[in-house]
Amino acid sequence: MNSMIQPPGAVNGRSHARNGTCDAGPVVSPRIDIVPEASIPWKFVRQAVYRPAFDAQTSLDLARVLPNRITDLAVMHPQIDNAGTGGGWKLAAGRFEIFGRENGGERWMYSLNPYACHELLFPSEASVPVGAECRWIACNDEEGIALRVGIKRLGDCHWRLSVSGLAGNGLVALPEVSGYWNAPAVLGEEEGRGGGVRRVILQSQGCGMTVYCQAGEALPEVCLSVDFPDAFDFRNVRRCQATQVFVGALAHDSAPVRLASVRQFFSAGAGIADLRPVTTPDGLPLVERNRVFVTASLRGRGLPHPLQGVLSFDPALGDIRLEGVIVFDCGDGLWRNEIASHLIHDPASGEWLGLATGFSGFADTPRTAKQILAFRTRRDPRFGFSVIKATPSGLIGDYEDPALVYDSARARWRLALCMNHGAGYKAALFESTRPDSGFRLVAGPVGPDATGMQIVNIDGTRHVLFGSADRCLYSASYDNLEIAGKLSLDLPPWREETGTRVWPTVIPLPEGSFAPAILVTMDRINYPGMPAPNWTYGAVYFYHAVPA
Repeated sequence: MNSMIQPPGAVNGRSHARNGTCDAGPVVSPRIDIVPEASIPWKFVRQAVYRPAFDAQTSLDLARVLPNRITDLAVMHPQIDNAGTGGGWKLAAGRFEIFGRENGGERWMYSLNPYACHELLFPSEASVPVGAECRWIACNDEEGIALRVGIKRLGDCHWRLSVSGLAGNGLVALPEVSGYWNAPAVLGEEEGRGGGVRRVILQSQGCGMTVYCQAGEALPEVCLSVDFPDAFDFRNVRRCQATQVFVGALAHDSAPVRLASVRQFFSAGAGIADLRPVTTPDGLPLVERNRVFVTASLRGRGLPHPLQGVLSFDPALGDIRLEGVIVFDCGDGLWRNEIASHLIHDPASGEWLGLATGFSGFADTPRTAKQILAFRTRRDPRFGFSVIKATPSGLIGDYEDPALVYDSARARWRLALCMNHGAGYKAALFESTRPDSGFRLVAGPVGPDATGMQIVNIDGTRHVLFGSADRCLYSASYDNLEIAGKLSLDLPPWREETGTRVWPTVIPLPEGSFAPAILVTMDRINYPGMPAPNWTYGAVYFYHAVPA
């Protein structure tokens, strides 16, 4: 069955029952027949807030190098060819001891993923002696690329972080970008009093990198951020697949650098935004083992830096987990990090399909036009790392935040999105006989500022919801976008001085749940210390629906 042409759930032109399940295993909220427009019967009471900061619960490991799991260092993590005898590594007391006099004595750690984070974990604040430098290096012999990150201790509490590189066998240079970090003074575990780094995080963003330092359990602090020139753009599939990561150190053998572990992992990063439930074609949220699945933007610094993630949580607990990461193959040799997606599972065909917003073009030279992209795959992209083929939908320009639903009464796919034709973002409705192209405008754009379009079925009525700079969350008619009212929140996710353009993600829950629905949204409070311009956002806010 090709649900791009036939209605979802139809086989050979005939409709068949779902009985609340789909081929891939998830169940969906019970089907409700659509009735005429009615007001939303709930108010929303805040329950919990979560702000990500490279936490374990919102991360997925790709590679983890642990000294106490190494049985043969030379085989598992070989030294690179040009290291010679200039450096050495020892395994001692469950940690690496690294020294290098003329070079860093680098050893292979893992193969690079362009959208992963990288972590160097030190066993104590005194693990890097004054004057020593730990190095993280990404090397690509095919293109003569060497991207180097240096972590150097200048004094007891003073550190210098740097990013530099060469490509094209020295023909292209990434001039050194450096940042300085003053660690809080602490009582070191091994020597005197001094401020040390316990964790260094490199947030790779395909076309750039942000470097953070963390002392103890404190919030990781931004030390520097850099955008890469084209020669270092690791979104290039062949380039990233030929790039390997090495770690070494410049230190005297009598005072080596001590390292507890090295890790590559996907992460919710500096913030979460743009939450939307994964649904069936008719808009019912997928629920599996009491967990709701949502797509969300995993935030980096700027417009081209976020990553499409899939999160899950039990609505009764708000226990957010990162389940998967999605990038898109548009046929141009790049893995593109498009975001603000609507992911749909068609249980009749077993396919996963949807629409995404093309923000990655902001990193292209020359810039690629922003557009809405259509995608489909048979692999369940909620889990792990997925690369999905994507094609233009025909909506080229300043469009964002697509919400797609199949309307069986109209025998049409209906699309809500926000569009900017020079007067700011406004809500608009489109229709098509296909979910991937042929969309025509049927309502709007309407007057209020709009972001985060949602189409939600509440007690048998479809509503269009959207956030706004107007310090409210709007509800509008599914038929013509006439404003019906505003959602009632006891504690909105903003204050007088902060932005209010957040997503009103209302998710009806199956019968027997603690509440008829939840609202999940974010704030627009950027990560502390992030260089401008930045769009990191975002803590996640959970609200329960209660009778109005």
